[in-house]
Amino acid sequence: MNLKNMFLRGTLLLTAAGIISRIMGFFYRIFLANTIGAEGMGIYQLIFPIYSVCFSLCVSGIETAISKLTAAKYALGKEKEASDTLKIGLFLTLTLSICCSLIIYHYAPQIAEIFLKEPRCSGLLKILAFTIPFGTTQSCICGYYFGIHKAAVPSMAQLIEQLFRMGCVFLLYKIHLTNQMEISPALAVMGLVFGEFCSLLFTVTCFSFHPQKRLPLSLKNACIGLREILSLSTPLTISRICINLLASLEAALIPNALKAYGMNPSAALSIYGILNGMALPFILFPNALTGSIALMLLPAVSESQASGELNKLKTAIRKTFTFCILLGCLCLIFFLLFGNFLGKFIFSSSIAGSFLTVLAWICPFLYLNTTLNSVLNGLGKTNITFLLGITGLFIRISFIFFIVPKIGIHGYLFGLLASQLFITFAGAFFLSTVFSVDFKN
Repeated sequence: MNLKNMFLRGTLLLTAAGIISRIMGFFYRIFLANTIGAEGMGIYQLIFPIYSVCFSLCVSGIETAISKLTAAKYALGKEKEASDTLKIGLFLTLTLSICCSLIIYHYAPQIAEIFLKEPRCSGLLKILAFTIPFGTTQSCICGYYFGIHKAAVPSMAQLIEQLFRMGCVFLLYKIHLTNQMEISPALAVMGLVFGEFCSLLFTVTCFSFHPQKRLPLSLKNACIGLREILSLSTPLTISRICINLLASLEAALIPNALKAYGMNPSAALSIYGILNGMALPFILFPNALTGSIALMLLPAVSESQASGELNKLKTAIRKTFTFCILLGCLCLIFFLLFGNFLGKFIFSSSIAGSFLTVLAWICPFLYLNTTLNSVLNGLGKTNITFLLGITGLFIRISFIFFIVPKIGIHGYLFGLLASQLFITFAGAFFLSTVFSVDFKN
């Protein structure tokens, strides 16, 4: 099977898995809301910024590095070195994740009280600590399979995680109900742990049949591989940690800015909840497709670059970007026409509808940037994606501090648009000038 067919097949598999997983997740969230209640959902959501930061530190950059290096080495016929890359990445990830897990478990009360301002999160954080090694290890193995263009394993792992998570929570719910035990957010966290564990078992089992797994790794190759992974993963890791820290801070920054605008605390939190919990998930839903393209595009770019097929690579980049822009424009028109209706019909909120019509303008740029970052990472330009990401963050923060207090939540929406515009045009400028990708065609 040639690279083009593998790319298309992998994209279709990931897209299908992503859509199915999101549909399952939609009904799962409804079940959780009815089971643990609105307050329980709020407490449950509070722990995820901690999880996201740990995940970014332990694996996000390493997974990308594994995928890129594996693809490049496979293109050169170095299957043994590709397998070594995964082994080194797994060692690095496990070391970091176990350290993070121990810290979270031991300091859960302090983290809950000082950072999350909610002591009831302490028990949830202790359970969550067990998830980190499972999820990060599984992500490393998936990165390897993306690199060798076998998307079936990551696709199945995604579905297995979601299915077993839901099954575990439902079973625990029935047990607690039968025994008249308290229904708490801990059920959802235990489901998360079990889902990640089952997904890890599946990916490890798949790799156990890999012919390269038993070949020894020399100390010299280990040092070389470690240097390669760290050089690629470090700027990505820093960038994604910053992104997740910003996401964690937004819950505090935006309501405070809205209070400075003149809203009371309750209304400020409600507005932020409508934006983050209703409008943005709708806008991000098409990312199930563009995200799949991006995941398959990164190793394809690395492989084409390693094999010297630059013209084919440039053509593929242009076609992919064209597709993302067309998808974004279609979504733009859809949300402009039906945003208000969707807000009122699905969420019974005219405010959500208003947000959808404003956020519609970021669609072409948001979907394009997903693949743009993947191309830059595939070319080894992780420093560029880091700079673009950091600058985009500063733009958003500036709007929160200076614009939101004057015009309200729409100031933040304009900040989102401004940051996406900057990332799009700056990234496209780099590709056109440094890598000579002709976007005029």
